[in-house]
Amino acid sequence: MKKPDIPRPFDALLGDIGAERLIELVSSARPLRDQKYLHWDQLRRRPVPDGLTHNEWWLLTKLGRRQIQRPTSMKDVEGRPFSYCLSDVLLEKLPILDRRASGSIAVDDRVVSAGQRDRYITAP
Repeated sequence: MKKPDIPRPFDALLGDIGAERLIELVSSARPLRDQKYLHWDQLRRRPVPDGLTHNEWWLLTKLGRRQIQRPTSMKDVEGRPFSYCLSDVLLEKLPILDRRASGSIAVDDRVVSAGQRDRYITAP
């Protein structure tokens, strides 16, 4: 399996764009809730919205995600804090997942300890 392409660092993307262009981009950006959640490796292969480059589109995506990100106590391999985003699209689909998976998520001893198993719904 091929490793996904890594985007330019956020600070480098900000440095590439002048202050006037950044203000222009931010003032005309679509809300994040209207976008599918894409990784850079996917986004860079898609046609860009009118008037943007791929790097500008990615910068706007990252700015939007920073507004809704939730931190965790986990760190990545380089020691940076890990966070995640719950977009409106995902939040809308969680009840569907909950209904469809209710009572059918099997948990065995290889995944969790016997003591933890009692905290989850299991099916035979």
